[in-house]
Amino acid sequence: MTTTATNTLKDQIRNILRSETYLKENADGTFCDELYADYRDTLDKAIAIEFLNSDAPLEKFYDALSDWYMEAEFEAFDEAVRKVMENLEGADEDEVIEIMRNMVYFDYPAEHFLKQEFCTNIFIDTGDGNYDFVLNTVFPHYDGDYDTEIEDEASLTWLAGTQRYTKAQLWEALQQGDMTDANNFLESVRVEVANASSHMNALVFLVELTFEQLINLKQHVDNAVDGEYLVVDKKAMTGLYDPWNGGGSVLDIQLEKDVKIPFKFIRSIMPDGGDGYEIANVYGMCESAWKYGGVKEIITKEG
Repeated sequence: MTTTATNTLKDQIRNILRSETYLKENADGTFCDELYADYRDTLDKAIAIEFLNSDAPLEKFYDALSDWYMEAEFEAFDEAVRKVMENLEGADEDEVIEIMRNMVYFDYPAEHFLKQEFCTNIFIDTGDGNYDFVLNTVFPHYDGDYDTEIEDEASLTWLAGTQRYTKAQLWEALQQGDMTDANNFLESVRVEVANASSHMNALVFLVELTFEQLINLKQHVDNAVDGEYLVVDKKAMTGLYDPWNGGGSVLDIQLEKDVKIPFKFIRSIMPDGGDGYEIANVYGMCESAWKYGGVKEIITKEG
């Protein structure tokens, strides 16, 4: 077939696609549509964690998306071909398909999954990791020593600083021991330390993040630089948890101010269960526990 004849056929196909399909025409003469994602289509948490643990989470996600929607893509393309052939008498179907392969494409519903929210645990390591996360095990914890002061590297020492309390003020409060009806940060820390069920206690914030935010944040946490941080709302559920043994305290530290967390102090930021035992399973908590207060701000060098 001559070039002129081919161009004529292309024009005919293009006119049919305009009038007989819902495909959107682009400025370059191609046609596209986004494949449909049912509201029940969700990204399984275990798969999300697998992607986030890979070297290239976004690439792994798009590779999987291609597999998930391959059949839908073939069906959508075949439907477009059928519409063209119904309105194009005497055309060679193979030739039409060859032309349409360079003219029609379908976008995967990536946004549907990227905007999916996950119950996320932000575990903190301000130096505790070098001590197997035992630095928060101080008096009034049952393994704590009344005469041994809390260390500078302990996450609780850092957290007190974010709430405008000194290490000395924190230590003085801890010496008062356990109590009931805590009504402020220092009192709630006393209760949190006293009721921790193990000796390995990491500080954790419970928030809700989208899969897209998790991908972006993991990249910054893995390559943390000074000046990059996130801000967690003071209403976020906060406390001590042992993800290695599946235990913890009451997760009821009462923050008085929003917490600015440098990326370099984040041990992990993963969906619940992505770093040790799931908090939801250990405590029998529903998703609402992660909704009290989320990430209010994310500051990176990129702006």
